[in-house]
Amino acid sequence: WRECEDWTDVYDPIGSTDDVNSEWEIHFTALCISLKIPLDWDDQTLDETIYYTIARIYNRDDIENTADNGAFWMISGGPGQSGSLLYPSAVQWLTFVDGTYDVYVPD
Repeated sequence: WRECEDWTDVYDPIGSTDDVNSEWEIHFTALCISLKIPLDWDDQTLDETIYYTIARIYNRDDIENTADNGAFWMISGGPGQSGSLLYPSAVQWLTFVDGTYDVYVPD
């Protein structure tokens, strides 16, 4: 696992959003992994491969996922669409469930 190239840590204000002097805190971060997989699983004799990247977005304060509610996979909806477009939605979903899941986004 490594840092994701197109991930930017998400900062949320602590306390009221109306408080101009509020502190900021990172709630979620991400790590990525790239796997080398066959281009055609049905004909692996072609010896052609691609790299398949998966991002793990998680609560920064719970890297081991001790809440252990499991994993939630977000799949983009079309050929050629980058999984990184789902990062904002992943953060919204994690905020909704209090960061108690790990979110995985394939790219």
